[in-house]
Amino acid sequence: MAISLLATGFASIHHSAFRTPPTHPEGKITKTVPLRGRPHGVAIAPDGTFCVSLIDESQIACGRLADTRPTVEQFVPVGKTPAHVALDPDGRVAYTADQYGNTASIVDLDSGSVVGSVELADGGFNIVASRTRAYVTTAEGVLYVIDAATRRKIAQLKLARGGANGLALDTLGNRLYVSSLDAGVVTEINTATNTKRRTFRVGRGAQRVALSPDRRTLYVASAQRGVESIDLVRGQVRSFPNVAPGAVGLAVSPDGARLYVTNPLSGLVTIIDPQARRVIDTLRELGTPRNVAFGRDGAMALVTNEQGSLIVIQ
Repeated sequence: MAISLLATGFASIHHSAFRTPPTHPEGKITKTVPLRGRPHGVAIAPDGTFCVSLIDESQIACGRLADTRPTVEQFVPVGKTPAHVALDPDGRVAYTADQYGNTASIVDLDSGSVVGSVELADGGFNIVASRTRAYVTTAEGVLYVIDAATRRKIAQLKLARGGANGLALDTLGNRLYVSSLDAGVVTEINTATNTKRRTFRVGRGAQRVALSPDRRTLYVASAQRGVESIDLVRGQVRSFPNVAPGAVGLAVSPDGARLYVTNPLSGLVTIIDPQARRVIDTLRELGTPRNVAFGRDGAMALVTNEQGSLIVIQ
């Protein structure tokens, strides 16, 4: 598929957010968009702006979701080896966690340029953003809090040993959930005070995490156990049946009816009904699917394939 590149800048592509009720894809692969540089992280803003981190190119590729396909409209150089990318809710600022650059890069998408860089003590692992803050984790288990206005770090917390990995932000509840890869725990952070609140024991190799739309359940991709859920009210941790170990990427659809889970080593995307706690479909032979994100209305999901493409599921 050809990739559209616009020479007129990025500001013109911002439109109003989706107004349709939340849904989920039917689970069919409809397109693949070729991308160089090992596509790794992916983020989608409410207005349909998306960015993909190209980990071997030290760039992000950004564009817009259309009705039938995503259109890539610009490439922006960032710090060395961007493992993940996040977008602010307005889709105008992107943040990257630069694994070998030991930085978090801040990108203004209207100008297509890096406007800030925050030094980290070690390699950036993952990142998530709100309008006022960005939260970036590192390979040594440190969480940094970045002020979006000043573009400076304002707090840091030492978490469990090993890589602080998955991130899920609950802006309504002032909570951030962070998985720790080696320790097999998820830490709940109070974002109003930037302090630790609770810790949940999960399987080793805890990867991406995702919060249910009602904010009562946290889903955890697990190298050891496939997928687990944490009941945030009762504190109960349960594994999902029939999900293979080696899960890495994970996202929940906006209507809460589907959970998409990637397994890079097996080339799988597993589609789960989280309410029924059952696997309803498995998409196979997808190369090396790494991360997944849903558009705001949920009708489209994007999956990064480290073998050089962006997979579109509708």
